Amino acid sequence: MKISLSESPNMLGIRMGAELDLSTLDDNEAEKVRKLVEPVVSVQSKEPAAAPGADVRSVVIAVDHDGKHTERRFPEADVPPEVAPLLHYLRTQAKVMKPNK
Repeated sequence: MKISLSESPNMLGIRMGAELDLSTLDDNEAEKVRKLVEPVVSVQSKEPAAAPGADVRSVVIAVDHDGKHTERRFPEADVPPEVAPLLHYLRTQAKVMKPNK
């Protein structure tokens, strides 16, 4: 199972993200992450309710497992509570992502 996090750039234009391959983790850590991932499959993406002039950042979590790709997008301020623990875990793994050119 592979999991990735991509966040829209912050005010300084810095984009953070993480990529995690569970096969590289020890068994206990991999099981912990699997449990955090379970809710991602059942929730639906949310579109931001953008107010005029609002700077709405988004969070994208993608999961690849057994040939199936699941991707969920949420406004940063409206991440479902059942997904928040996974987001927190991935943010502890996050690094600055190079810009796409």
